[in-house]
Amino acid sequence: EEMALTTAELSYLDDRKMAFEHLGQRTGLDGVKAVMTSLIQAERYGTPMGTALRVMAQENRDMRMAEAEKKAAALPP
Repeated sequence: EEMALTTAELSYLDDRKMAFEHLGQRTGLDGVKAVMTSLIQAERYGTPMGTALRVMAQENRDMRMAEAEKKAAALPP
C-alpha cells in the first residue's frame, strides 16, 4: 500500500525528494527512513541509486551478522 502511494506521489509531485520523505514519515520505521535518506542523497549527488542500495544492503547484512555473533557469544558453552 505504501509503495503504491509513493508511486502515485512520484508521478504527480515535481520533486521526487518529497515523495521519498513522505514514505519515510508515513512508515515511521528507522530502516525505511535511512533508505529514503540514502536515495535522496544519491539523487542529489548524482550517485547511481543501485550503488546506494547495494551499500545499504551490505551495511544491513554486516549489522545483522554482528548481532548474531553477539548473541552466539552470549550462549553458554
